[in-house]
Amino acid sequence: MLEVLLVWSLAKHIGSVIEKKGHKAGWYQFLLVILWIGGEIGGAFFGAVIIAAATQAEPEFGWVYLCAILGAATGAGIVFALAYSLPDIKVHESSYGTPDTFPGFASDQSFASPEADDRNPYRPPQS
Repeated sequence: MLEVLLVWSLAKHIGSVIEKKGHKAGWYQFLLVILWIGGEIGGAFFGAVIIAAATQAEPEFGWVYLCAILGAATGAGIVFALAYSLPDIKVHESSYGTPDTFPGFASDQSFASPEADDRNPYRPPQS
């Protein structure tokens, strides 16, 4: 029951992170649940195999469950890494507007021809 509440709160948190960036949160929340369950199953399986191979005996449930929780946390960590690495749509759209408003250019500066710019090292030789 505690795991369900933990996944629920993580899904709400990742939803707020994604929505602040301007993306739709539903797929990331779904991916969180899928990778949590898949990581838990995979972690339990690989943990049981590794423990059984190392001890040459049937693995104890506590160690297998610990491996399952580590696998689930890894799955959740992957989704959070994806969420935090997403670009912010609102900032991206406002940063690159029209060609005369690129960062580093004054709004009244026009694009001069290469021949007219005295600072251009690639301008054709003046005759």
